[in-house]
Amino acid sequence: MTHNPSIDGRKRIGMSIVTDLIDDTMFEDGVRRAPLALDTRADFRRDGFADLHDLWSPAVSDALAEEARRLFARAEVPSNGPRTPVSEHRATGRGTPVATGPILDHLHRAIATHVRALSGRMLVPSFANYGYFADEDGVILHLDTDATEVVVLTTALGATGPLHVHPELQGLTPTELGVFESDPDWDDSAAVRLTYPTHGATALRGARLPHRRPSRPVASLSAVAALHYRSPFLPGPT
Repeated sequence: MTHNPSIDGRKRIGMSIVTDLIDDTMFEDGVRRAPLALDTRADFRRDGFADLHDLWSPAVSDALAEEARRLFARAEVPSNGPRTPVSEHRATGRGTPVATGPILDHLHRAIATHVRALSGRMLVPSFANYGYFADEDGVILHLDTDATEVVVLTTALGATGPLHVHPELQGLTPTELGVFESDPDWDDSAAVRLTYPTHGATALRGARLPHRRPSRPVASLSAVAALHYRSPFLPGPT
């Protein structure tokens, strides 16, 4: 992999001494050299989700945080994307502002080999962005766009609560998911709760598995990086 100082860290953004304690032979251009473990691949193909530990170096995590913080001022709520119809009392009236930048874009392409090995599919990068949460971190129950076969999720900045994944709701339409999300008595206890690994991510078949994040206040500006991958035979985002 060609060296790229925009992602391989310390000199460009003044990394702390902590990164000097990391075995740099584990990474190439900031990204994990070794293939993902076979049991991680098996877990993903069985369950549709898996944690990917030590996928990139601490320097990359620091670079993502710096870029996410810097880009917040220009973040915008997208005009398109997946929508779950919910009742008026459940609707927040707020969208999630997003932004993207060159470090995230480079990482998106750099980990594609790992995503292909994980899924056993010839996937290509589709789109990637930072989703921002300034006051609270809630995301309603939804499915990703049909063009997203795998999404890789990580906390780029701050801290958010666990992602709740609902395999038992697989196969339902957005309208049907909205019935659950709108019901104040819905029992969410069947959810699988996923916390994104440090210096790594959670991979999810986001267009198949409904997922949400119950709202809670955030202590400071937080951002989740979402890196989407699709089949090369499907059209990209418009």
